[in-house]
Amino acid sequence: MKKILLIILSVLLVTTSSFATSIFSDIDESSWYSTWVNDLIEQNITSGYPDGTFRPDNQLKRIELLSFTMKSLGYNLEVSEGYWGQNIIDKALEINIIEDTDLMVLNPDDYITREE
Repeated sequence: MKKILLIILSVLLVTTSSFATSIFSDIDESSWYSTWVNDLIEQNITSGYPDGTFRPDNQLKRIELLSFTMKSLGYNLEVSEGYWGQNIIDKALEINIIEDTDLMVLNPDDYITREE
């Protein structure tokens, strides 16, 4: 009986992991970060870029970090008409996550630094 259970468990583990694929064309499931990327997807914190990529080698912009932060807090804000991140900035200001003098507001498309 134990032998049969072990065989069934082994088959399930092999087949489950072999069908796991990323929704992003540029993420290989064997990459060290793929688990974290998949967690971000499952939690609706990111959906990647419109072309189906995640672009893991890109630097992160301030507005992208703010967008991740707001989504992780449960805010699912619509993309703004003019500047895509304006609704995100406005809501973050409203709930006092940032101030109107912060670089998030003044230069949202600049890349975030380690210090920030």
